[in-house]
Formats: sequence, C-alpha cells, structure tokens
Amino acid sequence: MSPGCARSGCAACRTRQTRHACDYDAMLPVLSEQIRATPVNQEFLSGRAAVSAYFKKWFGAGGYLKKLDMKLTPDALTELSADKNWGVVYGNGVENYALRDGRPYEIRTRWTAVMAKEADGRWRVRALHIGTNFLDNPILTDAEHSVVKAASAGLVGGLVVGGLLLWWVRRKKKV
Repeated sequence: MSPGCARSGCAACRTRQTRHACDYDAMLPVLSEQIRATPVNQEFLSGRAAVSAYFKKWFGAGGYLKKLDMKLTPDALTELSADKNWGVVYGNGVENYALRDGRPYEIRTRWTAVMAKEADGRWRVRALHIGTNFLDNPILTDAEHSVVKAASAGLVGGLVVGGLLLWWVRRKKKV
C-alpha cells in the first residue's frame, strides 16, 4: 500500500487514529525502528524508544500536557523515489493541545516526512520534522499579553503607592 494514502490500513492513517486515542505507544509500529524525528518543540528523537519517552515525559505523570489531538493533512501525494522504496510527503497540521492546567492551544504546523518500505514490505515513517511559525504562536501571544498585564498592574500599583506616599508626606508637612 502506498504511504500517505487515505485508506484506513496505511501508516499515516493509523498514526492519526492512535493519537486520537491518546495511546501514543500504539503508534510505534508505524514508525521505523530507526525513526529520526523533530517534533514541534524542536527536540531531536532517535528511535522508537526516544519517541515513547518523549510522549511519556510530556503527557505522563507530572507531564506538562494533558492531551494532544493532531491532524496532519498532506499537500500532495507522496513523491516516491525511482526504485519506489521510499518517498517524501509534506503538508500542514493542526495540533490541539490541552495543558495540564486546562488551557487549550491550537498550533498550526508544517511537516515533512520520509516514508520507507522496510524489509518486511511495510511502509513506515523513517523521518519526520514538524515546525511552527514561532512569530505566530498562541503560547507566545499569551506570554506577550501576560507581560502587558503585569506592566499595567505595576503601573497602577506604582501610581497608587506614589499617591499614598504623596498624601502621607503632605499630611505630615501640615502637622
């Protein structure tokens, strides 16, 4: 079966389904043993064990994230090599994160994957890179808004304290 197809038996489709189920280790069989991946946080993962550890770190006990719903949409069919043993597919994605504290974030991504036909005849993801526009990022936007709120609160607090000090100094001079 061709990689990146829309049929339920293909590696890309099975991977999407397992992510919805939040059982991240269930997607390991569609990844090559020698997977090389760079997720959206730009951490480098080498091998299935590293992929599993990555998801446990972020989503396991004490992890920062509670849930991820990822939808990857290819821009075109997989571009196969001349020998039809590997191919490149790329597209856009929408990653919906739920943080442990309940805050939701939708992050738009671009991705590129290399699919390889392995010795057992099955297509697997051999390499994957996911990137985001770091200048158009909802987490960065929240951080910027927090800075504005903190600066505004500091300004108001400074004006109140300054006003009270001025009142106290003037009151003392009158006595």
